[in-house]
Amino acid sequence: MDTNGNNYFLFFSVISVNLLSFSANAGFSWTSPFLPKLNGHVDPEKNPIPYEISVVEESWITTMMNIGALCGPLCTGQISRKIGKKMTLVLFSIPVLFSNIILIFANTVWHFYTSRFLLGLGVGCVYCIIPAYVAEISDVPNRGKMGLSTSLINLISHISVVSIGPYVTIKTFAYLSLIPTILFIVILIPFIPESPYYFVSRNRMSEAENALKKFRQTSNVKLELIEISNSVNETKIEGSFYDIFRTRVVLKGLVVTVGLIAAQQVCGAQPLNAYQQEIFRSTSSNIPSEISVMIVGIFQFIPSILIVFIVDKVGRKILLLLSYFGLLLSLITIGIYFYFKEQNFNVDSIFWVPIASSCLFMASFKLGAGPVAWSYVGEVFPSNLQIYMSSIVTFAMFLFGIIVTFIFPIMFTYIGTAWTFWIFGVCTATSIIFIIIKVPEIRGKSFVDIQMILKK
Repeated sequence: MDTNGNNYFLFFSVISVNLLSFSANAGFSWTSPFLPKLNGHVDPEKNPIPYEISVVEESWITTMMNIGALCGPLCTGQISRKIGKKMTLVLFSIPVLFSNIILIFANTVWHFYTSRFLLGLGVGCVYCIIPAYVAEISDVPNRGKMGLSTSLINLISHISVVSIGPYVTIKTFAYLSLIPTILFIVILIPFIPESPYYFVSRNRMSEAENALKKFRQTSNVKLELIEISNSVNETKIEGSFYDIFRTRVVLKGLVVTVGLIAAQQVCGAQPLNAYQQEIFRSTSSNIPSEISVMIVGIFQFIPSILIVFIVDKVGRKILLLLSYFGLLLSLITIGIYFYFKEQNFNVDSIFWVPIASSCLFMASFKLGAGPVAWSYVGEVFPSNLQIYMSSIVTFAMFLFGIIVTFIFPIMFTYIGTAWTFWIFGVCTATSIIFIIIKVPEIRGKSFVDIQMILKK
């Protein structure tokens, strides 16, 4: 078994799977360059709808993806149990594909609602399946790196959207967005195996062995196959659905993961990302808003690459704490800037504060709050319940996302920009306390070791 990080087929498999993540997660950033076109603030001639959309219609376009994502996890668990994680991803790539096809021909607001809802279905599946699938196909020394590669792919997706989006039409960008989804389908079906854990759970041992040989690029997989079989058997939980939630391992794992996902949402990352260009437009900066968004996006490369190399050395919990302290500092700082601006102080001399604070916020998020939270989702649950628990956590994430995204513009309107950021700061401080008290360290632990930690 390769333990030196040189298993190129494993890396190729993870990248290939994350092509769907690339397509799906583009939806989170899509609103930043394209809502200004739809509401007439930027390039009104590029608006395919024959009128400027209202604030309510903006909110629905932004929120509709989260509503679709709520529906995805409701059926993902049962489907993946029957056909496996690989084919479930292929199945849910279809609504992602059709969401972009609809945008090519969109000329009413309902076309955008439908497109965003279909994209949300794919997003819900991505967050349920990909962390678990990547964790299961990766060996222990490489699991942290492979899991965090999703975050790097998502960042490239974000930068692509905010860099290309301001300069092309919605139709052109929809054509471009078809490419990664089509590549995903063409590569995954013939070349990438199903998870060995799925085959073992179905007693298809020869297929599990063949898949493992391909992922490890070696024929000596007998020992790891035995470990997978033991993991599946030892973590198997019998009983009713109610009995499962009375099991300490599952209950504690659910508290940890839902808590981390809730923390990820209540810091305000999703609405800040969705409305980033509009936020920069409201500042006194002389840097164009679309350029500011690009700068923030590119700056995130540093922590996204850094975390891949240090996650298995520093540890998950420490990275989470560093991340949330950085988020807290950035929220306090940008809140102070907008407070002075709202009090009619001259802030021209500190025009750089919003972009610097946003860089710190997004860099901190990429250092831990975003990617590390999902590594816990992929690792803390018993393998036979992984997909069900991931579905619950994903459902919770998008439920929190809908609430936070929906109230974000309302908070801006009624309590002001400064207090909006400070309230997110209070939520972030609460998250720090939760991480210190409730979140265990799982660096370098096998699935069985993690289950033993949660039993304590």
